[in-house]
Amino acid sequence: MTDEENGRDPHRGPSPGQTPREWFAGLLRAHIEERGGGSYEELVVATEQAHLRVAKSTLGDALSGKRTPRLETVQNLVTALHHRQGLPGRPELRDWERDYEHLLDLQSDRRTGTRSAADARAASEGRTWPHRFGPLPEPAHSFLARPALRVPPGPGRFLLTGAGGVGKTQTAAEHVRECLLAGDLDLVVWVTATTREDIVAGLAEAAAELTGSTGPNAELTAARLERWLAGTRRTWCVVLDDLARPQDLEGLWPPHSTNGVTLVTTRRQDAALQARGTVIDLTLFNAHESLACPHLPKPSPTSPTTSVTCPSHSRRQPPSSSTTR
Repeated sequence: MTDEENGRDPHRGPSPGQTPREWFAGLLRAHIEERGGGSYEELVVATEQAHLRVAKSTLGDALSGKRTPRLETVQNLVTALHHRQGLPGRPELRDWERDYEHLLDLQSDRRTGTRSAADARAASEGRTWPHRFGPLPEPAHSFLARPALRVPPGPGRFLLTGAGGVGKTQTAAEHVRECLLAGDLDLVVWVTATTREDIVAGLAEAAAELTGSTGPNAELTAARLERWLAGTRRTWCVVLDDLARPQDLEGLWPPHSTNGVTLVTTRRQDAALQARGTVIDLTLFNAHESLACPHLPKPSPTSPTTSVTCPSHSRRQPPSSSTTR
């Protein structure tokens, strides 16, 4: 059975007149029928045999849409049905976790309105936009920007690449400060991206406040930020600073949006990563270029060109045949 046949398209959501809980209950009932059906009593026995007992009353509430089940209840029921059919290993629960997250999002939207939980929360706390998450680096005294070669205004996804110390982080920070000063940004999320854990923590913090709720774990909470950014009319910029491993962003990339800019600073030159957006290479000044930079010491004829650390930029568009998501 396909996702369309069993109704498990989380982006479709409830039909007119249907509550989010009723929609999710329909997903559970369709899955039970697909896995052999059964009465409440039979389902309880199946969970007991799998050593994952779910009470009859809990099943009744979940399958009728009367109450929102716990994620653990959903996982236990799906796992018990998997074992009842004699299937090997454990079932794939990722899709159920995503559907459950969408259920929580839908319920949050019903509580706060389409204006977004972030607006409601900001108003209740007396805050106004713009709003920032994460520490924006202070300007470095040695950083020298080239006005003609700054980060494009966007929207879009831009990868600032280059060796350590060429000014990738400072270039991104300068772009953010200028956009804030010009009043062009409502939201800035600055995330240290050296590890998956750092990325998840930074995105989850923003997602929790912007959506007004948290998921069952930090990974799922962080993933909710993508949906919020895709649907908001606020202008935003997400900076993923010092990305060490491109795979650490799997499932966490900010969306392509007419309202948003994503900046990634990294030393990595992976083709798959560079296909994700417009590449801006930051390289060291050579001796000839440094002569045009009045604040830099002029190199002697015998000075190595790598001793000068003012960044220069070149821009490359991602291959049109590659995926950009």
